[in-house]
Amino acid sequence: MKFNPISDACIWCGRRLVQKGLPVDCKAGFGPRPRSDEHIIPANIFGKIITTDLCKCCNEFFGEKFDYAVVLDHQICEAAALAGISVAALWPSFKGHQVTPSGRQIPVDVRRGQVRPRAQLAALNALSIPISDGRVDSGHARDFAARLKKKVREKSLPISREERDRRVDVLVEKMRNDPMGTHHDPEIDERVTPTALGNRIMFSRETTPWETQWCMAKMALEFSHVLWPQVYKSYLHPCIDEWRRFMQERQCSSDGKEGIGIFKVLDLPKECAASEHRVEGLTSPEFMYWKFTFFGTIQWVYEMKHHGGKPAPPLRAITYRIVNPFDKPDADAVVEVNKL
Repeated sequence: MKFNPISDACIWCGRRLVQKGLPVDCKAGFGPRPRSDEHIIPANIFGKIITTDLCKCCNEFFGEKFDYAVVLDHQICEAAALAGISVAALWPSFKGHQVTPSGRQIPVDVRRGQVRPRAQLAALNALSIPISDGRVDSGHARDFAARLKKKVREKSLPISREERDRRVDVLVEKMRNDPMGTHHDPEIDERVTPTALGNRIMFSRETTPWETQWCMAKMALEFSHVLWPQVYKSYLHPCIDEWRRFMQERQCSSDGKEGIGIFKVLDLPKECAASEHRVEGLTSPEFMYWKFTFFGTIQWVYEMKHHGGKPAPPLRAITYRIVNPFDKPDADAVVEVNKL
């Protein structure tokens, strides 16, 4: 679903918004900027809720600095797995490794569910190239032959260099014609043979949960912008100021290994796993919260009690419930707003 525009200025940079499609220089410090479709829940985890009250430059900035983090967060990945969503569905591409029966690790690239082993040509005693769709790439074969020739030349063989190179070329050509067969040349004592890789792809990464927290602050800021009445935006501006400051400062250690957070993270029962995201909110003169639940089992919560100092707004408490299903092509968000 797409919220109707409610602001003439970008909610992040404050620049005046104009129609989409106009050319823009994000480095320019003046002038209007075109509106952009900003996914409040990031699109990389199947978010379908859009606001257009963000300029193109800020939308790109959010994608680079905030939205990317959620799809890498191990808690979200684990919650997705409980809901039946694979890593390949979350990540268009990633790097990992597979293990041969002998225990050797082979690096692989995974792109859109396709597994591509990488050629290993650095160590002369452990040369390997991938077989893709029953074929050997000509470039890989050429590089493999060059490295194999170097290996054979270092042997003390009673044949000429030209003969050694010729035998390598013949051996590699046999491999290209029959990639699934075993080929051996006793004169140069070299054998090429296919090796099956394990079905499991192993990968590791460093997790940075505070970067996910930055994205949660972005979501709180944007949902409050599109859902709160103006009187509550003024009344609860300390919350908005904290989210904005948290996003602007993006505090973490100089090596990027540690950071801070302002949201509580809760694990929900595994039985709650679902192919949807849920957003729950409350605004009242005394209390405010946002709860963001992903895949049914992992939740980020921000709460604040209002301590007075300003006249209470002439509104009763308002609750919000947003459901973002994503397992159907035509799924859309459902928004419920109730006054208590």
